[in-house]
Amino acid sequence: VSFGGKLNLIANKSKTEFTAIIGDDDVFINTGIDECINYLRKKNDTVAAFGHRITFKIESKVNNTNDWYCLNQIRSKGLESNDYKERIQFIDTQSWSNFLYAVFRTETIKNSLGVIKYLRYNIPTENLLYYSILISGKWKKIDTLLSVIGFESKFFRYKLRSSFPDYWANNSTILKQLSKSTFSKDFDKGISNIQILFKNKIDMNEVRESILISFWSNNTKYLNEKLGHIHLVKKKLLSY
Repeated sequence: VSFGGKLNLIANKSKTEFTAIIGDDDVFINTGIDECINYLRKKNDTVAAFGHRITFKIESKVNNTNDWYCLNQIRSKGLESNDYKERIQFIDTQSWSNFLYAVFRTETIKNSLGVIKYLRYNIPTENLLYYSILISGKWKKIDTLLSVIGFESKFFRYKLRSSFPDYWANNSTILKQLSKSTFSKDFDKGISNIQILFKNKIDMNEVRESILISFWSNNTKYLNEKLGHIHLVKKKLLSY
């Protein structure tokens, strides 16, 4: 079963008001989940919430000193503009480390996972998942500890690298995933699914244009290294 297939299967079994997606290398903090739920109950315009995620990484062989491990915080931000176009404009490329592991309104995550249900799950289609969630509402980062992550290193490895071949393994770079022969078809289908989901709520042409501007302006640097150092307004970069 693909990564996206697993997410769809389990999320649709949820009968609670909220659903949390938890990473295979995360240890979640109960109080952090509670704070996310409490915030969502108070804010009807917010559909997802998360907190600080701290990484624990074994840097060397364990010895008698205190420097065999390191702790770092994943730098991430909430997306809380009142305009959905601005929310999706500022989402980061390869944002799985920032957003996927969070607490969601169950209806929102079910509908948004449905957008990519039959698509090959990779970083581009994961962006479509985020676009759908962000069109539904705001995504809040709360000042609370949500999880501690056991990052792999050469001294500590446990993942099966071939477990989700479309998402990592030999296809792990964004350039490789954008170069797949199925990319264009899947991405176009995903946008159409988002349009159907929000039909009669938002202008369909506006939705498509906003997604394409956000996605390609974020990914241009992977397709043309000469543009990688240029900082331009996203619409200008897209037209260029």
